[in-house]
Amino acid sequence: MSRYGPERKAQTRQKILENAGRLFRGQGFAATGIQGLMAESELTVGGFYAHFESKEALFAEVFRRSLLQTRAMLLSGLEDTRGVSFVAEVARRYLSRVHRDHPAEGCALPALAPELARQSDETKADFEVLFRQIVDDFEPHLPDRPATGLTRRDRALALAALLVGGLTLSRAVKSKELSDRILLACRRFAVAEDTQ
Repeated sequence: MSRYGPERKAQTRQKILENAGRLFRGQGFAATGIQGLMAESELTVGGFYAHFESKEALFAEVFRRSLLQTRAMLLSGLEDTRGVSFVAEVARRYLSRVHRDHPAEGCALPALAPELARQSDETKADFEVLFRQIVDDFEPHLPDRPATGLTRRDRALALAALLVGGLTLSRAVKSKELSDRILLACRRFAVAEDTQ
């Protein structure tokens, strides 16, 4: 029988998830060990397995929570917004200097998408469900472009890829000037594509 009640266990789990999210996004999944994570959480390594069956299970939960938070941040207040206005606001929110400069606090995709390639099929499938939900959320806000052969679905997929790719590259370069230009160019391109 546990010394602590369910509320305490839930609080401890929450603390581990928050610290893992920050550490995974900030230094990478592979570079974050369970011992370091638990020390950051002021807990013992043995306590980890009372909350998660494996580091990969923790990764999957951190990723799920991060994408749900990102989805809420991107879409909040935009339920009735369509077309250029929608794209411009979503791009502004995601492709920002603040988001670029604080990877440990932002969306997990730019920092951890490469790690997904090394995860189990189950983890990839869980991610795909969440990614499809984001694309599903974008889709009704975008127009079809029959002349270009782009459906709303294609445009939603492209917008998601542009957001993640743009933010990833803006973090990868040394020059702040180039980094800022990447963010701005991606925001402008997203809107220009929607006005054609």
